[in-house]
Amino acid sequence: MSAQSAKFSWEEIEKHSSVADRWIVLEKKVYDVTKWQNRHPGGRKIIGHYATQDATEAFLAFHKDIETTKKFLKPYYIGDVDLSDLDPKREDFLARREQFVKDFEDVRSTMHELVGTVAALLSINC
Repeated sequence: MSAQSAKFSWEEIEKHSSVADRWIVLEKKVYDVTKWQNRHPGGRKIIGHYATQDATEAFLAFHKDIETTKKFLKPYYIGDVDLSDLDPKREDFLARREQFVKDFEDVRSTMHELVGTVAALLSINC
C-alpha cells in the first residue's frame, strides 16, 4: 500500500509566496522551492514571479529537457493540488492551459529557428 500524497488547496498554496517560503505548482504538483530558488539557472526572481501559481505553461515552454528538469525538482515535491476545491476562474484557466502551452512551444520553436537563421547568415558573411 503506497502513501497518499498530501493535498493542498489553492488557498493554502497562495500563503507561500515569500522569499523565505516559496511554493510553485507544475502539472498539478506542488513544490516547495524555497531552498532551491537561488540555484535556478534563470534566477530567483523568475521563481518568485510564478510563486503560488500554476507555472506549467512557462515550465514546459522554457525547459528543453523536461524529464531531466523534473528529476531536479523531485526532492522538492510536497504534494498535489486539491482539485476538489477549484473555483470557476481556475477551472477556466486549466481548460485553456493546453492552448497556452502550445503558444509557448510555438514561440520557443520560432526563436530556435531565428537563432539558426541568424547563425547561418553570420557564417556566410564571415
